[in-house]
Amino acid sequence: MHITPVSSGTRRRLAPALLLALPLLLTACGGGKTVRSAPPPPAASWPSTTPDNPEAANSVLMRAISLVGTPYRYGGNTPESGFDCSGLVAYVYREMLDLKLPRTSRDLAAVQGPKIDPKRLATGDLVFFGSRGNVSHVGIYVGEGRFVHAPSTGGTVRLDSLSGPYWKDHYTGAKRSAPTRTDATPATTAETAPRAAAKADATAPQRSRADAAASATLAALLPHLAANDTIPLMDRSAMVAGDLSRLLANYDTSSAANGSVVVGTAADNGKVQSLLRRAMTLLGTPYRWGGSNPDSGFDCSGLVGYVFRSALGIELPRVSREMAHDANAELINDRAALAAGDLVFFGRKGRVDHVGIYVGDGRFLHAPSTGKDVRVDTLLSGYWGNKFMQARRVDL
Repeated sequence: MHITPVSSGTRRRLAPALLLALPLLLTACGGGKTVRSAPPPPAASWPSTTPDNPEAANSVLMRAISLVGTPYRYGGNTPESGFDCSGLVAYVYREMLDLKLPRTSRDLAAVQGPKIDPKRLATGDLVFFGSRGNVSHVGIYVGEGRFVHAPSTGGTVRLDSLSGPYWKDHYTGAKRSAPTRTDATPATTAETAPRAAAKADATAPQRSRADAAASATLAALLPHLAANDTIPLMDRSAMVAGDLSRLLANYDTSSAANGSVVVGTAADNGKVQSLLRRAMTLLGTPYRWGGSNPDSGFDCSGLVGYVFRSALGIELPRVSREMAHDANAELINDRAALAAGDLVFFGRKGRVDHVGIYVGDGRFLHAPSTGKDVRVDTLLSGYWGNKFMQARRVDL
């Protein structure tokens, strides 16, 4: 079910696991009393909850993901300066929804709004962590039990799992935030996020362009969540974060048609975007032969099958060879004809032994092999370019 590509250079993980064992470093984000919430769900039980405002939640998700790799900096609140945990949260909500959130994790935890049961978490919810009754950290939930956050000094903005040992033990609760207006003095009753998001969307067309940019540049965002070369992750990611910020700010939706951004002919299809968003939340999941869920890990076909099933309710054959011969999916032999969401197959001597999901710009998401996490690679050159055999387009 898997192949082992030739390694070139030291492989780097998303961020040192050691950072997760240093809770004292997290206190830089602020502390306050809180009532201990129920722990997150156990492994393999993360439900999918539809956000109250899917469009607003998608904007938050895409912007948060685009900032992965930005260096941590105490007091930081921009991509150029770096972020601390609450600075990241405040920036994303202000940038995408024109909503002003409190500046510390303590104040974010106290903001007016419904407390969310862990089994009802939806994209865009704020998740809080701490110890001994104190909130000291906050992140943005992006689905599949994962959240984006700025962990601590020396680290970078990254994805982590609520099921991870440290985060599960220090989880204190979640909120569907009710931020104050950006254009008014503080009020006693805060405006709910969905209502504010609708207002922001109606008055800020650039937010729609930014969201379109995030979707259209998915292929540019994903590779930097799992760097696979010898360039230091922090330096490389800092550069990428700045470039993406400028791209997101200046992108015009018409540019995709002019060739400025290439993600495939199906990039605007809502189902394809749902597929890609689900796949994106799984970056960094460990490889496991025979694995087919985020908690146990994935092999290549297990990952592809899980994404299609959980995002769209589509059942695919269990192994890559059977997927490659599925007559119900359109056969594609020309790489130039690939579109986002296509299944791409690899092998040798005419035998398929690997599969991934094409995300655009010549790149695909996959679970490579033992010891390597779910990641994005190019199929235009190198090992995977030489092993590419064909593609299939599933009828969505």
